[in-house]
Amino acid sequence: MDTPVIEKVVEQLRSLPYELQWRVLEFTRALALSVPRGVSGRKVLHFAGTIPLEKAQRMGEAIEQGPENDIWIAAIGLQSDLIVATRDAHFTEIAYLKVVMW
Repeated sequence: MDTPVIEKVVEQLRSLPYELQWRVLEFTRALALSVPRGVSGRKVLHFAGTIPLEKAQRMGEAIEQGPENDIWIAAIGLQSDLIVATRDAHFTEIAYLKVVMW
C-alpha cells in the first residue's frame, strides 16, 4: 500500500474529536513558523569541553527541575539530531539541543 503521507494524516485527523483536530492544527502551524535553535547532536562531540561552567550548571539545574523523561527526550534529540517540539522552557537551557517552542 503506497498511500501518500498527507492522506494518512488526514485519515487519522478525521478519527479525532474536533478539539484535538484544532490542537493538531495549532501544533503544525507553530512548527511551520518556528525556527529550531541549537546544533545537531552529531556535532556535539566537536564542542566537548567548550561549554562554559555557568552554562553547564544551568543545564544541570534545568535537567534536575524537569521530569526524568525529559532527560531521555533531550538525550535522544541530541543523539539523533532531532528537533524537540515542546512547551517546556527548560529544554532551551540544554546546549546544542534543537528546540521549537509551541
